[in-house]
Amino acid sequence: MDVEDFRADFLNQIDICAAADSDFTHSAFVQVAVEHLEEAGEVADFQLSYFRGHVSRRALAIDGYSFDKADGSLRVFLADPGLSALETLTQTTARALFGRLRAFVEDSFNGLLDDAIDDNSPARAAADDLKDLAPTVSRIRAYLLTDALLSLRVKDWPEGLIHDIPVEFHIWDINRFFRAFSSRTGQDELLVDFASISPPGIP
Repeated sequence: MDVEDFRADFLNQIDICAAADSDFTHSAFVQVAVEHLEEAGEVADFQLSYFRGHVSRRALAIDGYSFDKADGSLRVFLADPGLSALETLTQTTARALFGRLRAFVEDSFNGLLDDAIDDNSPARAAADDLKDLAPTVSRIRAYLLTDALLSLRVKDWPEGLIHDIPVEFHIWDINRFFRAFSSRTGQDELLVDFASISPPGIP
């Protein structure tokens, strides 16, 4: 299996999930992607919370979050599914998407979404949770989930700060999902050079 075969299977899982739950394809994408993240040990206790909108002329977006009480880390997630032909995710697009996710976290921490989001919306519950969690958060991990391929021109993403809290940015493109899957299923090739560790190697 190569990455294109994996992506085809990935999209098929999304179609099955959407049909089984009578759900929107976007929500199904988030569900399938998060299941892969859970299997990779990246997230637990995920809370689905979809929001796309503008507050005070700022674009905000989020698809879910989780909080790890053990180390005080807050994980926030934004999905950008293409669900058609395999596309390339550029640094410009990724920066814009991370900006919307960051704006949602910032405005939640500041309590600016109290009157901006309907009380019955899951996103309102997320904003309230983030505001309550803010004093206990030690690190924020922002995830961008996509079925596109990350451009080879994209360099390491620098950390940032929100309320003086360090923020890490993680992009999970289809290639990274594939590598994690291959590693779990034993398909990932592992080469160990024992000679470099202890010459002349193992007799």
